[in-house]
Amino acid sequence: MASGDGGNGGEEWPKDFKKAQGTLNEVLHFAVENTPANEDREPETREPLTEEKKEFLNKVFNDMLRDEVKEMKEHIEVLKRIQDSETEEDQEEKEERLEALLDLCETIDNAQDFLKVGGVSVAMVLCRDPSSEVRWRALDLLAMTVQNNPFNQNAMVEQDALKLFIELLDNDRAYQVRVKALYAISCLVRENELAQDALVKEDGFSSMMRAMQSDIEKLQIKAAFLLSALLWEQPKFNEALHSMGMVQQLISLLLQTEHKLYHEHVMSAILHLVSQHAGCRADSLIPDLNFRGFLEERMKELNGKEEYLEELEYCQKLTALYAAEAQNDNGADR
Repeated sequence: MASGDGGNGGEEWPKDFKKAQGTLNEVLHFAVENTPANEDREPETREPLTEEKKEFLNKVFNDMLRDEVKEMKEHIEVLKRIQDSETEEDQEEKEERLEALLDLCETIDNAQDFLKVGGVSVAMVLCRDPSSEVRWRALDLLAMTVQNNPFNQNAMVEQDALKLFIELLDNDRAYQVRVKALYAISCLVRENELAQDALVKEDGFSSMMRAMQSDIEKLQIKAAFLLSALLWEQPKFNEALHSMGMVQQLISLLLQTEHKLYHEHVMSAILHLVSQHAGCRADSLIPDLNFRGFLEERMKELNGKEEYLEELEYCQKLTALYAAEAQNDNGADR
């Protein structure tokens, strides 16, 4: 029978009670699975726990009793101490500590604690480490701490994290670092207006365009997807992108590159801008671009190919939009 102290023999529950609940559920599930169905069965006839089951229970109870904030602080202190070291041993230590912190920061509560105990500033320093292996892991960690986390997103915007991510996306020589920098940008700016305003201020859309123009397919796909997602999420970008001639740049990208899967996201971005902003629509009809002719050719190319159905749909919607506008103009002339 449970006592008023929680039925745990007078001991306090772990501080992280939500985590404890999860591990207790694991124990309960284990107990149900391993309890004989026949209640009359003699205790001595039950099979002893196997080593595998003992190991499982030990792990569950150890997880319940972990002080994860303390663990984070220990990792951060070590990283502070060795952040300027370039020895092979310390570089490996940095990688291991960053990976451990990444595991710890999978929950929003831990991610916020990571910010509060000074982890973000240390990780930002490590984004400039001589080792690309350290740099991309630091970026991965920072991306994890801001994903779907408005508190951390706002704090990191104020610490100029976005400026750092854009710089690394543009200039880092390591492919993996550039990919993780773009991932960190995406996690920081999605559904956060403060970060989105900073993206415009830091000319982040030009960086995305340069990523799409790179010869790294993963960057092309991720940058095009992020651009499209942001445009459909936040119409306020339309004017800024019109002023920088984004539609002409996107159309030129389609015209000048071999057809690839990421063109679907480029076409989606064009559709948004053309359908939502009159200036962008006018830009898309500049005669030198011959975008309408390009759309006709692209639809012929995509027709009947199941993997390109969405891109084909975007082309069809653009063509219909131009046709309706031309019909309206003719009607007005009459």
